Amino acid sequence: NSIAGDYRETVECLDQYALRKASQIDLPIRLALGTNEGGIPDSIEEVWSKDTALIECSEYLDCHFPESRRVEKESTAAAMKELRDRRLQRVAAIGSRIGFEKYGLKIIADNIGNQGENNTTFILLERPN
Repeated sequence: NSIAGDYRETVECLDQYALRKASQIDLPIRLALGTNEGGIPDSIEEVWSKDTALIECSEYLDCHFPESRRVEKESTAAAMKELRDRRLQRVAAIGSRIGFEKYGLKIIADNIGNQGENNTTFILLERPN
């Protein structure tokens, strides 16, 4: 990730296996903030997301939700799914537009990353011959 750095879990996993990089692609990452329908932005007490997403959006959160507790979840998708499943009104999640659409959540702020140019590198791995 061009802002938050390597994903710890990925690096630890790659160290365990004899794999090599076959290819890679860099994709832009645009993060949004959302809630369940009926959630009121002024009442947000917690913001959930992957640790790297919380870092990537820290300036927005500091400015707009300075009192809200930041809670790390396994992934942005896990945060959005749990928010939907528990039907919480005073919790928001950080994730992608596609994720908010998938989970039926309402976007209250879009493109909230600290920098406009944030990319994540995805790699294709293969076993050596």
